[in-house]
Order: sequence, then C-alpha cells, then structure tokens
Amino acid sequence: MTFASKLHYLMLLSGVSQIELANQTKIERSTLTKILNGSTLKPKIDTVFTLAKYFNVDITELLDAMNMSDTNIKLKQNYPLSGVLKNLMDARNISNAHQLGKKAGLPANIIIDILNGKTTNPKIKTLQILANFFSVSIPQLCGIDVLPLNYEATSIATSQISVPKLNLQQIPLWLSGEKLNDNITYVNVNLPPIKEKQYAVTIQDNRYFPDLLVGTTLILGADVLPRNNDIVVASVNKLISIYEQIDTRENKVALREAGGKNEIEVVQSNLKILGTVMQQIINRY
Repeated sequence: MTFASKLHYLMLLSGVSQIELANQTKIERSTLTKILNGSTLKPKIDTVFTLAKYFNVDITELLDAMNMSDTNIKLKQNYPLSGVLKNLMDARNISNAHQLGKKAGLPANIIIDILNGKTTNPKIKTLQILANFFSVSIPQLCGIDVLPLNYEATSIATSQISVPKLNLQQIPLWLSGEKLNDNITYVNVNLPPIKEKQYAVTIQDNRYFPDLLVGTTLILGADVLPRNNDIVVASVNKLISIYEQIDTRENKVALREAGGKNEIEVVQSNLKILGTVMQQIINRY
C-alpha cells in the first residue's frame, strides 16, 4: 500500500475530511492534497510524525508505506467508490438509489451523491452501513482492496426477532438464566433463523475506537463458535471485554482487544466466549 493509499484509508476509517484533517493537525491543506494525489510520495518526517500521532498508529506503519516500491502497487488517484457501489447494486439486483436507501437504511440523496461522484469521501458511518449491507469491508467498498473473485452479493433469508440489550456485566448473569434487576430494553433485528440465544450490546464510549464507533449496537449469538477475525465478547481471567479472535494455537487463543493494537495469548481454561458478533447496527443519526 502506498503512502497515499494508507493516508486515504486512515481518513476513511476515522471519518475525517481533508479540511478537518488540515485544521486539526495544522498541516497545510495543499500538503495533504499533494500526498493524497501522489504528487508527494515521501513527505517530510515531521508531517509523517504528526499524522501518525493524529491517527494513533505506529509511525513505522507510515514509513513502511513510503518505502514500498511504486512498481509493486499501482497508485490509485481516484478511488472508485461509485463504480464499486454500482457493481454491488447490480449483483444484488438493486436498480436505484431509492431502493438501496430503503433496504440499507440510508437517505437516497446520500447514495445518489456517491453514485454521481459528487461525494468521494463520505462519512465513516455511511461507509460502514453500506459495507455491512453488502457484506464487504470498507477498503473493498472504496476500491482500495479487491473483492474476492467468487464474491456474490446474494441476500440471506432473515426473520425479525427481538433481543435484549445488555451491558457487559449483565451478560453472564443473563446467560445463566438469572433474573436481572435492571429494566431491560429490547432491540428488533433481522437475522437468519438460528437456535442460539442472542443479545445486543451498544458501544457507549470511545474505548473500542476505531474498531467500533460510539452508538454501534452489536448483535451476538451466545453459542455461535467464533472463527478467526470474528469479534467476540469474552471473559479473560474473569474480566469481560470485546475482542477480535486472531487465532487458536493448541491450548491457547490469540486475541486483540477491540480498539487496541497488542495481541495477547490466553490459555483456554482462562477464556470464556460469551458471544460472537453476528451483526453490527450503526447509529444512523
């Protein structure tokens, strides 16, 4: 990935525009423009340091992108979000923006602006809603990563169910069948029919950013076995949090807490998976 691609991806992930990034980092907008359009392949080190600090990434990630050979990766100056979205709509037999908006839960005018190329850097919430709807990643949606060759945007039969919204500490009590003293609210969601118990967790703060945005509601299956890269709620040494499962290694499981960078290995006897994320509902207001 080139430096321009890396910066564009970080901006998409954080939901920051070029103007906002310039204002908040005090980097000249013209400097950012030259980086993003590929005119500047190796910006000044203080610029790189400022960007790394702003996006909370290791500076070596940006330096590695600068040192990559231009012959290995073709620089994309125009990210074909509109073209990818049109292809995904065709694959799902969605004929227009109004139909997509109704199905995905987005205003039609936002989708029209994307399809017409008027909006090339939409808000991260918009991208996440579209990516979740089509079951692709944000980089794939924006044309930074390619879709799998065998990708099919086929719809899955779902049914509407009502699931309880819990906080992390309530989950083990609810799973054990104990009656909760607090008033429990319920969320209506569309999910493939399964037999496992399901519940919801809403992200209340920035602890898990940028993996999970504030206001995002996670729908979890209590007995769904996680695969690598799945997001789970787990009890690690009796402390409950939200993790990405990285790998299973003999009697240990590698995890990364959402929003963090460090990978940890946990002996399976000290780990209890309380639920696997089946769906994310992005806060749309």
